[in-house]
Order: sequence, then structure tokens, then C-alpha cells
Amino acid sequence: MKRLLQVMEGCMNSKKQANLHHVSVSGEAASADKAAAEKFPMMLNEIIDKGGYTPQQIFNIDKTGLFWKKIPDRMYISHKEKTMPRFKVAKNRLKLLPSGNCSGDTKLNSLLEHRAGNPQALKNITKLSLPVIWMANKKAWVILAVFDNSFFHHFFPEVKLYCRENNIPFKILLILDNGPGHPLYLDDFHLDVQVVYLPPNTTSLIQPMDQDVIANLKKYYSLSKYRQVLTEINDADVILRDFWKGYYIYNCVKNIDAAWREVSN
Repeated sequence: MKRLLQVMEGCMNSKKQANLHHVSVSGEAASADKAAAEKFPMMLNEIIDKGGYTPQQIFNIDKTGLFWKKIPDRMYISHKEKTMPRFKVAKNRLKLLPSGNCSGDTKLNSLLEHRAGNPQALKNITKLSLPVIWMANKKAWVILAVFDNSFFHHFFPEVKLYCRENNIPFKILLILDNGPGHPLYLDDFHLDVQVVYLPPNTTSLIQPMDQDVIANLKKYYSLSKYRQVLTEINDADVILRDFWKGYYIYNCVKNIDAAWREVSN
């Protein structure tokens, strides 16, 4: 039952014990509040004990960026990409919000945020049939309205159904970071849904989904994408042309679904 807390504490301890030399730290890790991150697991432990939550009732949602057409720079296909006429380096980015519970026995459909509401590749495909929650945002970033829609119309009913099907009392503890896209009023939405926000500047240290879950999701996505290339194309001279012309956002969605299924409990 204490697995989530052990992961958080273990992450902090591993950072303390690491003997690193000549390492330049920047970004979120450089500005992280280690003191607040060390205190939070105990605070969370008290909330879990007081509410009587089980690992199946503790959920986490996190966001991450995915360069869905990106090819590693060292690959031959990447070098050829730069020499192609009228071709721009593939850095198409979208946002993903994977979510699941502490026990790992349920992974909800990820929210996918794309710049276009109706891309040509999905012209004849119903959005509700996709294995992701499709949301459109020109800035490709999670804003309040997008998260609200996802929470009220997808997360809440899906978790409620999961509890009913597994004979689990519907009382949920949802862990979120304190980003601008997460409204502070969610805790008032339902008496049986308690929302706990990570302290500011601690997500790089103790965000549950950052403990290999998102990293593995991206690795499996890349693996699924490369498998598609090797399966469909044999001649190295046409790999680049056929791959980039035929790899649309619908292929990306299917590979995200395949990757999310591969992530283990």
C-alpha cells in the first residue's frame, strides 16, 4: 500500500547518494525544491491513512510532450532527411496526459492534445473511436478548459466505472502537479474525489508518472514506430519518402495505444 510513498522517497534517496562529477543541471531539476519534496511523502501518507485509500483508489495524471515524427539524429534516415528538397526537420509536437492508479491495474486512455481539431488524416474517422481522448489546442499545451473537459467527461466517469466493475468503493485520491493547466477547484467537485497537488517546483523529483512510466511509454512508442518502418518498407532508398509521406497522426495514435498497452503494472 505504501508503494507510491516508497517510490517518492527512494527517488529522493537515490539523488542524495549519487556521486556525480562535472554535471551541469538545468531546467526543472535545477530549480527543484528538494526540502519540500522530502516532506511531501509523509504528508501524503497522513492523507492516505486518514482517508483509508487503497492503491487502487489513488490516481495520478501527468503531462508530457511527444515529438511523434522525430527520428534520432544518429540514424541514417535522419541524415537523409536533411538533404531532401522542401523537407523540414520533423519536430511535430503534441501533448499527452497519461493517467493510471497506484496499483497499476488500470491505465486510462491518455488525453492527446493536437493543434488541429480535424486533421485530414482523421477525416473519415470518428474521434470517439480513437484509443485516446482527442483534444484540439493551437498552442499544443494543456489549458484549463481542456483539462476541465477531460476531467469531467472522461476521467471521472471512467474511474467511476472502474470502481463499480471491480467492487471498489468510489472514493478517489488524485495526485496532480500545481501547473497552470490544473484548476484548484477540482477538490470541490465531488465529496468522494480528493485532489492533492504536489508542492511547487517538486514535480521533477517526485511526480509519480515520471518514475519510468512516461519514459517507458515513449520508448515503446519509438519501438512501435520503427517496427512499422521495418515491416512496411524493405528498400533503404525509399524508407524516408514512404515513411514520412505515409506516417500520419492516425498512425501515431495507434502506436501510442500500442505503447501504452505495453507499459506494465
